[in-house]
Amino acid sequence: TALKALLILQSQYDIVDFPSYTRLEEIQLDMDCLEAISFGAAQSQSPEQIQLVWEILEQCQFRPTEAIYENTIVAFASTGSHFETAFRAIIAMEEDGFEVSRSLLRSLSMALRANKFALYKGMKVLRNDSSLQNVNTLNTLLSCYAERGETNECLEILDMMQILELSPDCNTYSFAIEALGKDIHRWNKNDNPDLIQQNLNHADRILRIMETE
Repeated sequence: TALKALLILQSQYDIVDFPSYTRLEEIQLDMDCLEAISFGAAQSQSPEQIQLVWEILEQCQFRPTEAIYENTIVAFASTGSHFETAFRAIIAMEEDGFEVSRSLLRSLSMALRANKFALYKGMKVLRNDSSLQNVNTLNTLLSCYAERGETNECLEILDMMQILELSPDCNTYSFAIEALGKDIHRWNKNDNPDLIQQNLNHADRILRIMETE
């Protein structure tokens, strides 16, 4: 029930100063309260807390807000072990009429860029489940690889989009081009003409894909 979920949140969470509730009619929930809880759950990477927020939403028949979707995605993706749920939340967010913003993609990449094994698991999830494959789920991982300067992985995602007949958006291309610059800096390629030429070839390939869209 909503009361049970709220009492659990009250006992486990400190960022919201809840009074002590004993009866369901005493609960005065609003979306600001639930958004604050979901934000704290995202910050602490707690899928369990987010699940309780969604239980309250269902029991109270509240419509999830953009902020609750964003915090849900971050909470599940940041652990590196709940990619499937995070990707489903991205798709549900879009279906509910909300835009998956660049800032959300960036917050995910900042949380995940250091964990290459988690990114490998994320790619595996997307390859194996066609229902999760769309531009924004792929952009999530593309942003992570761009932050790491891993050009080959970014190009692999671009290839995957073409195979799936998905149309890359402006975030897709900006992340791919960003990866080229960070790749040069990461491996100190400024003094290696062959590696610079390789990146120029990659850039040309990205631009040619842009021209065909």
